[in-house]
Amino acid sequence: MNEQNNYIVIDNKETISLEDLQIYFEESEKNDRVVALNNLLIKTFNLDGCTTLNEKDTKKYLTKLLKNEIYINKHFDNNKNNMYDEFYDAASKSLSDYSYLTAIDNINSLLSKLASYLVDVSNFYSKNIIDGLNDKFLNTFKDIMSNIDIKPVDSEIIDKNVEKLISYNWVVSFEIEDYVSGNVKSKTQMVEIITKYYTKNRIKTISRDMSEKLKFDKNLSRYFREASRCYKNKCYYSCASMMFAIIDRLISMTFNKKPGIRDIKSLHKKLKTEEYYNLYVNYSTVKVLYDIYKETNDFSLPTKKLNRNMIIHGWAKRSVKPYECLQLLLIVKNLVFILNYELGILNVS
Repeated sequence: MNEQNNYIVIDNKETISLEDLQIYFEESEKNDRVVALNNLLIKTFNLDGCTTLNEKDTKKYLTKLLKNEIYINKHFDNNKNNMYDEFYDAASKSLSDYSYLTAIDNINSLLSKLASYLVDVSNFYSKNIIDGLNDKFLNTFKDIMSNIDIKPVDSEIIDKNVEKLISYNWVVSFEIEDYVSGNVKSKTQMVEIITKYYTKNRIKTISRDMSEKLKFDKNLSRYFREASRCYKNKCYYSCASMMFAIIDRLISMTFNKKPGIRDIKSLHKKLKTEEYYNLYVNYSTVKVLYDIYKETNDFSLPTKKLNRNMIIHGWAKRSVKPYECLQLLLIVKNLVFILNYELGILNVS
Protein backbone atom coordinates (compact mmCIF):
# COMPACT_ATOMS: atom_id res chain seq x y z
CA MET A 1 0.00 0.00 0.00
CA ASN A 2 1.56 3.30 -1.03
CA GLU A 3 0.83 6.78 -2.37
CA GLN A 4 0.96 7.54 -6.08
CA ASN A 5 -0.27 10.80 -7.57
CA ASN A 6 -2.36 11.65 -4.50
CA TYR A 7 -4.12 8.28 -4.59
CA ILE A 8 -3.92 5.43 -2.15
CA VAL A 9 -2.75 2.61 -4.38
CA ILE A 10 -3.18 -1.05 -3.50
CA ASP A 11 -1.91 -3.78 -5.82
CA ASN A 12 -1.53 -1.15 -8.58
CA LYS A 13 -5.24 -0.28 -8.45
CA GLU A 14 -6.29 3.33 -7.87
CA THR A 15 -8.85 3.95 -5.17
CA ILE A 16 -10.37 7.09 -3.65
CA SER A 17 -8.09 10.10 -3.97
CA LEU A 18 -6.63 11.36 -0.71
CA GLU A 19 -8.13 14.78 -1.41
CA ASP A 20 -11.63 13.32 -1.83
CA LEU A 21 -11.21 11.38 1.39
CA GLN A 22 -10.11 14.55 3.20
CA ILE A 23 -13.16 16.41 1.84
CA TYR A 24 -15.32 13.55 3.08
CA PHE A 25 -13.92 13.86 6.62
CA GLU A 26 -14.35 17.65 6.60
CA GLU A 27 -17.97 17.37 5.45
CA SER A 28 -18.60 14.71 8.09
CA GLU A 29 -17.55 17.22 10.74
CA LYS A 30 -19.27 20.28 9.25
CA ASN A 31 -22.53 18.67 8.13
CA ASP A 32 -23.14 15.05 8.99
CA ARG A 33 -21.93 11.64 7.90
CA VAL A 34 -25.01 10.97 5.76
CA VAL A 35 -24.43 14.05 3.58
CA ALA A 36 -20.68 13.43 3.45
CA LEU A 37 -21.02 9.83 2.23
CA ASN A 38 -23.74 10.88 -0.21
CA ASN A 39 -21.42 13.47 -1.79
CA LEU A 40 -18.44 11.09 -1.86
CA LEU A 41 -20.42 8.40 -3.72
CA ILE A 42 -21.86 10.88 -6.21
CA LYS A 43 -18.39 12.22 -7.00
CA THR A 44 -16.70 8.81 -7.09
CA PHE A 45 -19.22 7.28 -9.48
CA ASN A 46 -19.81 10.51 -11.41
CA LEU A 47 -23.57 10.38 -10.83
CA ASP A 48 -24.47 13.45 -12.87
CA GLY A 49 -27.74 15.09 -11.91
CA CYS A 50 -27.89 13.44 -8.49
CA THR A 51 -28.04 15.57 -5.38
CA THR A 52 -29.06 12.92 -2.89
CA LEU A 53 -29.19 9.15 -2.81
CA ASN A 54 -31.81 7.17 -0.96
CA GLU A 55 -30.68 4.60 1.57
CA LYS A 56 -31.09 1.70 -0.87
CA ASP A 57 -28.95 3.36 -3.56
CA THR A 58 -26.38 4.45 -0.99
CA LYS A 59 -25.99 0.85 0.16
CA LYS A 60 -25.69 -0.35 -3.46
CA TYR A 61 -22.93 2.12 -4.38
CA LEU A 62 -21.18 1.70 -1.05
CA THR A 63 -20.99 -2.06 -1.61
CA LYS A 64 -19.53 -1.45 -5.06
CA LEU A 65 -17.03 1.03 -3.61
CA LEU A 66 -15.84 -1.31 -0.88
CA LYS A 67 -14.99 -4.03 -3.43
CA ASN A 68 -12.10 -1.85 -4.60
CA GLU A 69 -11.31 -0.26 -1.24
CA ILE A 70 -9.55 -3.23 0.33
CA TYR A 71 -8.07 -1.35 3.26
CA ILE A 72 -11.38 0.32 4.11
CA ASN A 73 -13.38 -2.85 3.54
CA LYS A 74 -11.28 -4.85 6.00
CA HIS A 75 -12.37 -2.47 8.80
CA PHE A 76 -16.00 -2.28 7.65
CA ASP A 77 -18.51 -4.34 9.66
CA ASN A 78 -21.56 -5.28 7.56
CA ASN A 79 -23.38 -6.53 10.63
CA LYS A 80 -23.77 -3.06 12.09
CA ASN A 81 -26.95 -1.15 11.29
CA ASN A 82 -25.57 2.35 10.68
CA MET A 83 -23.55 2.16 7.46
CA TYR A 84 -22.74 5.89 7.61
CA ASP A 85 -21.02 5.69 11.00
CA GLU A 86 -19.42 2.37 10.10
CA PHE A 87 -17.91 3.74 6.88
CA TYR A 88 -16.57 6.80 8.72
CA ASP A 89 -14.87 4.58 11.32
CA ALA A 90 -13.52 2.17 8.69
CA ALA A 91 -12.16 5.02 6.54
CA SER A 92 -10.48 6.57 9.59
CA LYS A 93 -8.77 3.30 10.47
CA SER A 94 -7.73 2.83 6.83
CA LEU A 95 -6.14 6.27 6.78
CA SER A 96 -4.29 5.43 9.98
CA ASP A 97 -2.92 2.29 8.30
CA TYR A 98 -1.84 4.38 5.34
CA SER A 99 -0.20 7.07 7.52
CA TYR A 100 1.75 4.42 9.40
CA LEU A 101 3.05 2.80 6.20
CA THR A 102 3.89 6.20 4.74
CA ALA A 103 5.91 7.00 7.85
CA ILE A 104 7.81 3.72 7.39
CA ASP A 105 8.53 4.63 3.76
CA ASN A 106 9.80 8.05 4.84
CA ILE A 107 12.09 6.47 7.44
CA ASN A 108 13.47 4.06 4.84
CA SER A 109 14.13 6.99 2.52
CA LEU A 110 15.97 8.86 5.27
CA LEU A 111 18.03 5.76 6.07
CA SER A 112 19.02 5.49 2.41
CA LYS A 113 20.20 9.09 2.43
CA LEU A 114 22.06 8.48 5.68
CA ALA A 115 23.79 5.45 4.15
CA SER A 116 24.84 7.57 1.18
CA TYR A 117 26.20 10.21 3.55
CA LEU A 118 28.14 7.58 5.51
CA VAL A 119 29.78 6.38 2.30
CA ASP A 120 31.01 9.91 1.65
CA VAL A 121 32.21 10.29 5.24
CA SER A 122 34.02 6.95 5.15
CA ASN A 123 35.79 7.90 1.92
CA PHE A 124 36.89 11.22 3.41
CA TYR A 125 38.17 9.69 6.64
CA SER A 126 39.89 6.80 4.91
CA LYS A 127 41.84 9.22 2.72
CA ASN A 128 42.61 12.00 5.19
CA ILE A 129 42.44 10.93 8.81
CA ILE A 130 42.65 7.24 9.60
CA ASP A 131 45.70 6.27 7.56
CA GLY A 132 47.38 5.21 10.80
CA LEU A 133 44.70 2.64 11.71
CA ASN A 134 45.27 -1.08 11.40
CA ASP A 135 45.17 -1.96 7.68
CA LYS A 136 43.03 -5.06 8.26
CA PHE A 137 40.41 -3.07 10.20
CA LEU A 138 40.44 -0.26 7.65
CA ASN A 139 40.00 -2.61 4.69
CA THR A 140 37.14 -4.43 6.41
CA PHE A 141 35.41 -1.12 7.15
CA LYS A 142 35.82 0.08 3.58
CA ASP A 143 34.50 -3.24 2.22
CA ILE A 144 31.38 -2.99 4.37
CA MET A 145 30.69 0.61 3.32
CA SER A 146 31.37 -0.04 -0.37
CA ASN A 147 28.85 -2.89 -0.38
CA ILE A 148 26.01 -0.52 0.52
CA ASP A 149 24.44 -0.16 -2.90
CA ILE A 150 23.28 3.44 -2.76
CA LYS A 151 23.46 5.70 -5.80
CA PRO A 152 22.65 9.30 -4.87
CA VAL A 153 20.53 11.17 -7.39
CA ASP A 154 22.70 13.38 -9.58
CA SER A 155 21.31 16.93 -9.37
CA GLU A 156 22.93 17.80 -12.71
CA ILE A 157 20.97 15.00 -14.40
CA ILE A 158 17.76 16.26 -12.80
CA ASP A 159 18.49 19.82 -13.96
CA LYS A 160 19.12 18.65 -17.52
CA ASN A 161 15.94 16.57 -17.53
CA VAL A 162 13.86 19.46 -16.23
CA GLU A 163 15.22 21.72 -18.97
CA LYS A 164 14.48 19.01 -21.53
CA LEU A 165 10.87 18.66 -20.36
CA ILE A 166 10.49 22.45 -20.44
CA SER A 167 11.79 22.52 -24.02
CA TYR A 168 8.92 20.13 -24.89
CA ASN A 169 6.42 22.43 -23.07
CA TRP A 170 5.85 19.95 -20.21
CA VAL A 171 5.79 21.50 -16.76
CA VAL A 172 7.05 19.40 -13.86
CA SER A 173 3.67 18.57 -12.38
CA PHE A 174 3.24 16.39 -9.33
CA GLU A 175 2.07 13.60 -11.64
CA ILE A 176 5.19 13.49 -13.82
CA GLU A 177 7.85 14.64 -11.36
CA ASP A 178 9.37 11.13 -11.35
CA TYR A 179 10.58 11.71 -14.89
CA VAL A 180 13.07 14.38 -13.79
CA SER A 181 15.28 11.78 -12.10
CA GLY A 182 14.94 9.21 -14.88
CA ASN A 183 15.81 9.21 -18.54
CA VAL A 184 13.96 11.97 -20.38
CA LYS A 185 13.61 10.78 -23.95
CA SER A 186 12.90 12.58 -27.21
CA LYS A 187 9.83 14.80 -27.57
CA THR A 188 7.89 12.12 -29.49
CA GLN A 189 8.78 9.41 -26.98
CA MET A 190 7.85 11.64 -24.03
CA VAL A 191 4.48 12.41 -25.61
CA GLU A 192 3.86 8.67 -26.01
CA ILE A 193 4.93 7.89 -22.44
CA ILE A 194 3.03 10.72 -20.78
CA THR A 195 -0.15 10.38 -22.81
CA LYS A 196 -0.12 6.64 -22.06
CA TYR A 197 0.20 7.49 -18.36
CA TYR A 198 -2.62 10.04 -18.49
CA THR A 199 -5.53 7.72 -19.12
CA LYS A 200 -9.04 9.08 -19.65
CA ASN A 201 -9.79 8.39 -16.00
CA ARG A 202 -6.73 10.31 -14.78
CA ILE A 203 -7.53 13.31 -16.97
CA LYS A 204 -11.14 13.12 -15.81
CA THR A 205 -10.04 13.12 -12.17
CA ILE A 206 -7.72 16.12 -12.65
CA SER A 207 -10.42 17.99 -14.59
CA ARG A 208 -12.98 17.30 -11.90
CA ASP A 209 -10.55 18.56 -9.25
CA MET A 210 -9.80 21.73 -11.24
CA SER A 211 -13.49 22.31 -11.88
CA GLU A 212 -14.09 22.33 -8.11
CA LYS A 213 -11.12 24.59 -7.38
CA LEU A 214 -12.03 27.16 -10.04
CA LYS A 215 -15.54 27.63 -8.67
CA PHE A 216 -14.28 30.57 -6.58
CA ASP A 217 -14.60 32.65 -9.78
CA LYS A 218 -17.71 32.21 -11.95
CA ASN A 219 -15.90 33.22 -15.15
CA LEU A 220 -13.07 30.76 -14.60
CA SER A 221 -15.61 28.08 -13.82
CA ARG A 222 -17.51 28.81 -17.03
CA TYR A 223 -14.34 28.86 -19.14
CA PHE A 224 -13.23 25.54 -17.71
CA ARG A 225 -16.58 23.88 -18.42
CA GLU A 226 -16.33 25.14 -21.99
CA ALA A 227 -12.74 23.86 -22.33
CA SER A 228 -13.79 20.45 -20.99
CA ARG A 229 -16.65 20.21 -23.49
CA CYS A 230 -14.32 21.17 -26.34
CA TYR A 231 -11.78 18.53 -25.31
CA LYS A 232 -14.46 15.87 -25.02
CA ASN A 233 -15.72 16.74 -28.51
CA LYS A 234 -12.15 16.77 -29.91
CA CYS A 235 -12.27 20.52 -30.64
CA TYR A 236 -8.70 20.99 -29.48
CA TYR A 237 -8.12 24.45 -30.98
CA SER A 238 -11.15 25.75 -29.08
CA CYS A 239 -10.06 23.91 -25.94
CA ALA A 240 -6.60 25.52 -26.10
CA SER A 241 -8.18 28.96 -26.59
CA MET A 242 -10.30 28.53 -23.46
CA MET A 243 -7.34 27.19 -21.46
CA PHE A 244 -5.31 30.24 -22.45
CA ALA A 245 -8.23 32.42 -21.32
CA ILE A 246 -8.12 30.67 -17.93
CA ILE A 247 -4.35 31.16 -17.62
CA ASP A 248 -4.72 34.83 -18.63
CA ARG A 249 -7.41 35.43 -16.05
CA LEU A 250 -5.64 33.53 -13.26
CA ILE A 251 -2.48 35.59 -13.66
CA SER A 252 -4.00 38.97 -14.57
CA MET A 253 -6.56 38.92 -11.74
CA THR A 254 -3.63 38.25 -9.41
CA PHE A 255 -1.21 40.90 -10.62
CA ASN A 256 -1.54 43.91 -12.95
CA LYS A 257 -4.37 42.95 -15.30
CA LYS A 258 -1.88 42.96 -18.15
CA PRO A 259 -2.42 39.56 -19.78
CA GLY A 260 0.62 38.08 -21.38
CA ILE A 261 4.31 38.29 -20.81
CA ARG A 262 4.17 41.25 -18.40
CA ASP A 263 2.06 39.40 -15.86
CA ILE A 264 4.23 36.31 -16.22
CA LYS A 265 7.20 38.53 -15.33
CA SER A 266 5.24 39.68 -12.25
CA LEU A 267 4.68 36.06 -11.24
CA HIS A 268 8.36 35.29 -11.82
CA LYS A 269 9.40 38.26 -9.69
CA LYS A 270 7.01 37.30 -6.90
CA LEU A 271 8.24 33.71 -6.79
CA LYS A 272 11.88 34.79 -6.69
CA THR A 273 11.10 37.25 -3.91
CA GLU A 274 9.41 34.53 -1.88
CA GLU A 275 12.31 32.12 -2.55
CA TYR A 276 10.00 29.58 -4.15
CA TYR A 277 11.42 29.80 -7.64
CA ASN A 278 14.02 27.07 -7.22
CA LEU A 279 11.36 24.39 -6.80
CA TYR A 280 11.10 22.43 -10.04
CA VAL A 281 7.30 22.73 -10.21
CA ASN A 282 7.42 26.53 -9.94
CA TYR A 283 10.53 26.98 -12.06
CA SER A 284 9.24 24.85 -14.92
CA THR A 285 5.79 26.49 -14.84
CA VAL A 286 7.25 29.98 -15.25
CA LYS A 287 9.71 28.87 -17.92
CA VAL A 288 7.03 27.13 -20.01
CA LEU A 289 4.74 30.17 -19.64
CA TYR A 290 7.53 32.41 -20.95
CA ASP A 291 7.91 30.10 -23.93
CA ILE A 292 4.24 29.75 -24.92
CA TYR A 293 3.60 33.48 -24.36
CA LYS A 294 6.65 34.70 -26.30
CA GLU A 295 6.32 37.57 -28.78
CA THR A 296 5.36 36.48 -32.29
CA ASN A 297 7.22 39.17 -34.30
CA ASP A 298 4.12 40.24 -36.23
CA PHE A 299 2.83 36.66 -36.16
CA SER A 300 5.83 35.33 -38.03
CA LEU A 301 6.77 32.85 -35.29
CA PRO A 302 7.36 29.28 -36.52
CA THR A 303 4.29 27.16 -35.96
CA LYS A 304 6.05 24.10 -34.56
CA LYS A 305 5.45 25.10 -30.93
CA LEU A 306 2.31 26.08 -29.07
CA ASN A 307 1.95 29.86 -28.73
CA ARG A 308 -0.79 31.82 -27.05
CA ASN A 309 -0.74 34.86 -29.35
CA MET A 310 -0.74 32.80 -32.54
CA ILE A 311 -3.84 30.91 -31.35
CA ILE A 312 -5.81 33.70 -29.69
CA HIS A 313 -5.32 36.06 -32.65
CA GLY A 314 -6.04 33.41 -35.28
CA TRP A 315 -2.59 33.04 -36.80
CA ALA A 316 -1.83 29.44 -35.90
CA LYS A 317 -1.38 27.49 -39.12
CA ARG A 318 -1.55 24.02 -37.66
CA SER A 319 -4.02 22.07 -35.58
CA VAL A 320 -3.68 21.82 -31.81
CA LYS A 321 -2.78 18.33 -30.60
CA PRO A 322 -4.68 16.59 -27.77
CA TYR A 323 -1.51 16.36 -25.68
CA GLU A 324 -1.08 20.15 -25.94
CA CYS A 325 -4.45 20.60 -24.23
CA LEU A 326 -3.12 18.29 -21.51
CA GLN A 327 0.00 20.46 -21.23
CA LEU A 328 -2.20 23.52 -20.69
CA LEU A 329 -4.31 21.67 -18.13
CA LEU A 330 -1.18 20.83 -16.12
CA ILE A 331 -0.08 24.48 -16.30
CA VAL A 332 -3.47 25.56 -14.91
CA LYS A 333 -3.17 22.92 -12.17
CA ASN A 334 0.31 24.16 -11.20
CA LEU A 335 -0.78 27.81 -11.30
CA VAL A 336 -3.69 27.17 -8.94
CA PHE A 337 -1.36 25.36 -6.56
CA ILE A 338 1.31 28.10 -6.69
CA LEU A 339 -1.04 31.08 -6.41
CA ASN A 340 -3.25 29.54 -3.74
CA TYR A 341 -1.23 27.21 -1.57
CA GLU A 342 2.24 28.74 -1.82
CA LEU A 343 1.71 32.46 -2.33
CA GLY A 344 -1.71 32.62 -0.64
CA ILE A 345 -3.02 35.00 -3.29
CA LEU A 346 -6.11 33.13 -4.48
CA ASN A 347 -8.93 32.02 -2.23
CA VAL A 348 -9.46 28.47 -3.39
CA SER A 349 -11.17 26.12 -0.97
